[in-house]
Amino acid sequence: MATVFVYGTLMDEAVAGRVLGRIPESKAAVLKGYRRWSLKDRLYPGVQKTVESDRVRGKVVSVLQDDMQILDDYEGPEYFRENVTVEVDGDGNRDAFIYLWKEHLSDQLLGDWSFEDFLEQHRDTFLSYEFFSSDRPKT
Repeated sequence: MATVFVYGTLMDEAVAGRVLGRIPESKAAVLKGYRRWSLKDRLYPGVQKTVESDRVRGKVVSVLQDDMQILDDYEGPEYFRENVTVEVDGDGNRDAFIYLWKEHLSDQLLGDWSFEDFLEQHRDTFLSYEFFSSDRPKT
């Protein structure tokens, strides 16, 4: 098993279920020293390392080792996988993988990304896309 910190579309069980073929076990968690951004022309967010006072709320999910390649494909070439320490609600600190937005793409960062706005305004459109095609969901 592997632990992954998710902070965007994969926090939604419908999205996670579609990508992984099942809904993974999850717990709320916080990542310190990073910020979640809206991305130009995209429905999904990116996270980059910032200052220690920044926080990203998300979830840790337990996935099979074989699922890591599925997640690599889902996240695509704009992200890279890294190991971080997250604070899991009621469970203390835990090491987890995260997919971070690549630094050389920082010109595509906008303001804060809202999970609630995604659910209300974009979830249905996002779920209508084929995840592993060149038609990655954009606005």
